[in-house]
Amino acid sequence: MALWPTYYRVVPGRLDVMRFNMLRNEPVSIAQHPLRDAWIEIDLRRCVVIIGRRNEPGEPQTEAELPILLMRRRTEFAHALLLAAISTHEAPPLPDDALLG
Repeated sequence: MALWPTYYRVVPGRLDVMRFNMLRNEPVSIAQHPLRDAWIEIDLRRCVVIIGRRNEPGEPQTEAELPILLMRRRTEFAHALLLAAISTHEAPPLPDDALLG
């Protein structure tokens, strides 16, 4: 299992998960998770955020399980995530390379 520096960017209606190469400072993967119609579970005891989609028949299907154990401000992150999920504002255009400096 590789260890990638990971950044979470919370914008209205969406969570971007950006993983970067530790040595070359370039993105390895960028995943976007729409939040407005998502099923979101925030478990602060297990330090995990689960984002899923609700299927018509049956249980929600997990789309992403994000560890937040090493986050210093995980309760603030959870609050921002829920605010982004209920926000009606449009997400502004954001560059993917803004973290590269």
